Amino acid sequence: RFMCGSTFLPFAKQCIAVGGQGFKSSVSKEIEVYDATKNVWNVLRKKCVYSHNCKPLIWNDEMNYNILYVAGGSLYNGKRRQLGGMEVIDMRMSTNWIWRGQNDLISLLELNSYSSD
Repeated sequence: RFMCGSTFLPFAKQCIAVGGQGFKSSVSKEIEVYDATKNVWNVLRKKCVYSHNCKPLIWNDEMNYNILYVAGGSLYNGKRRQLGGMEVIDMRMSTNWIWRGQNDLISLLELNSYSSD
């Protein structure tokens, strides 16, 4: 896996890696969790709704580290039409991702309408 997004969750002592590119196209929807205490990587059964091919942004909720956000389809080349959308999930729950479209992501990042594609 390469060109994935990642973040470290200090309270859980975990590193989350999402998306990227690999031998299979399904890699762009996979979530891997590294447990620093056990020194093991686990691929979660939950998959992203959207493909996050190239350097997606990943962060967690400041008040609850179980809430994970993944944003961006391809943030590598700066093309607005390839920006993708944003997904939100509570890692403790068995529910699916909540999908937020590209417009939500554009407003979150405060991208003006005069930005070039």
